[in-house]
Amino acid sequence: MAPDTKLATTRWWHTRTLVEDLDIGTADEDDLYAAMVWLLERQAAIERKLAARHLQPSGLVLYDLSSSYFEGKCCLLAALGHNRDGKKGKLQVNYGLLTDRRGCPMAISVFSGDTGDTTT
Repeated sequence: MAPDTKLATTRWWHTRTLVEDLDIGTADEDDLYAAMVWLLERQAAIERKLAARHLQPSGLVLYDLSSSYFEGKCCLLAALGHNRDGKKGKLQVNYGLLTDRRGCPMAISVFSGDTGDTTT
């Protein structure tokens, strides 16, 4: 809804009714990190269920590979590679998104910044 840092997200919550609607008024950035870990541990199962529900054998899927560059040097997946943003000499990570024919996300994967398109 409003992508931002975990800390900024918890601040944003307090300006919306989402906090009350979801009963998350006491959540802080540590709770967001814990939620991300919870999702990561279940990602494969979630993706399998989405595929079973929304994809048909021999049906059309859409795949896009994108990248994000870094100013720092602390990301284990960051590497020099083909930068789609035109930022020469910047470390980056690649991420691939698989959707159904409607564009509904089915799976996402993150790759090292030097991973070629065909390898993903």
